Amino acid sequence: MEGKRNIRIRKKRFLAWFLAVLMMISIMPLNVYAENVSFGDISSSTNLDSYIGKEFYPGDTLSWNQINESEGYCNNDYASIIFNYNSTEVAYSGLNGSGDSTKAGDVITYSYTFPASSGIDTSGLNLTDAEKNVACWVMSSADDSWYISPYSSSGASIVYLNFTPKYAITWKDGDGKILKTDIMSPGETPSYSGNTPTKNATQGESYTFNNTWSPAITEVKGSATYTAQFNSTAQKYKVKFVDEDGTTVLKDEKEYVYGTAVDDIEKPNDPTKADTVSDTYTFAGWDPALGPVTGDVTYTAKYSSAKKKYNIKFVDEDGTTVLKAATEYEYGTSANDIVKPTDPTKAPTDKYTYTFAGWTPAIADVTGNAVYKATYSSTVNKYKVKFVDEDGRTILKEEKEYDYDTAAADIEKPADPTKAATVSDTYTFAGWNPAIGDVKGDVTYVATYSSTKNKYTVKFVD
Repeated sequence: MEGKRNIRIRKKRFLAWFLAVLMMISIMPLNVYAENVSFGDISSSTNLDSYIGKEFYPGDTLSWNQINESEGYCNNDYASIIFNYNSTEVAYSGLNGSGDSTKAGDVITYSYTFPASSGIDTSGLNLTDAEKNVACWVMSSADDSWYISPYSSSGASIVYLNFTPKYAITWKDGDGKILKTDIMSPGETPSYSGNTPTKNATQGESYTFNNTWSPAITEVKGSATYTAQFNSTAQKYKVKFVDEDGTTVLKDEKEYVYGTAVDDIEKPNDPTKADTVSDTYTFAGWDPALGPVTGDVTYTAKYSSAKKKYNIKFVDEDGTTVLKAATEYEYGTSANDIVKPTDPTKAPTDKYTYTFAGWTPAIADVTGNAVYKATYSSTVNKYKVKFVDEDGRTILKEEKEYDYDTAAADIEKPADPTKAATVSDTYTFAGWNPAIGDVKGDVTYVATYSSTKNKYTVKFVD
């Protein structure tokens, strides 16, 4: 009876110590690092019930000093860790302490580090993978039994520690990201209590949580992972058609479901682009090229261009005589590359001789239809004027050139010539043949004379 009373006293002392330790543990974050827990000194009178419910994670270490209370042999394996799956003891660990004890007051120190669940021998059990994957062990009971040593009439305490598993219940969003993890006991029913799960939208779909999970939630029988489920809505995108300038709307913006085929997109009529002086334009399609709807897109019209061609024609001074028929040239063709006719000629007149002087307008790079007209420079013709005597040979005034239309009065004339009288006649200068006139060509003026018969006196004498 005295021994049992001492046990009760020791249990009370241990309880006080245990409560102090428990307060320290309670303010630590759960399983942030490997935790060392010590029961301190225990004997058959120590009550460990205050540790019931304590969670131990893989890597946590539990230790205590087991005191031999009487004379007698107490070997170092008088302590056991018992693991329970579904209320059935399925694993047993006999701990080896620091040494044997033979007398009262001897101390055997025990230490146990909790392994991952795979480190516990469950080979004799029919456990599922989920049941094997234990998140932590919770202390379910502690039994201080009185052991009667075969070597002594005294007894020694032996500690039995019982642990049951808790499992990790993992909650994931639609993208596989862990939302939270709950540590739960077998038989409990999981219930998610975090932020509303989400799933990233794709090009084709957006997602809304539908308050269900996969697999369906059932009571805890082992570790489990639940993934949020979603309803999908096809994404819609805006399609717009604009002209080359990027601002002129050819077809108002319209929404289409992701993946809408090209043929189902409403397109505008093929647009046109006004010709410029240099180019003509033809619709050449859209930029980017039309494709199935995969996002917001603006299609911009694009055009191919071709240089305009213009007629170039060469005519004579009269504007009608064609020197080179109309020929097409592209806009911008260099003046040097325009094929020109042979330099034309113009028949002289009595007054002028003509020389080709170029084209009007001056030949330039091709910018439009053009008619080039020949131009000529003129030179006044010069003519020879000569004065001779009546015989046609005797030169009275050396030959001299005069411009066409030189006035008769401006022609240099010789002094009036004379002609010797004959026995029958006396001669007087009568002018020029032809009569002197304005210069109209080469001319020889011949002196002309009038004659008067000589008179004689006839006298008769006796």
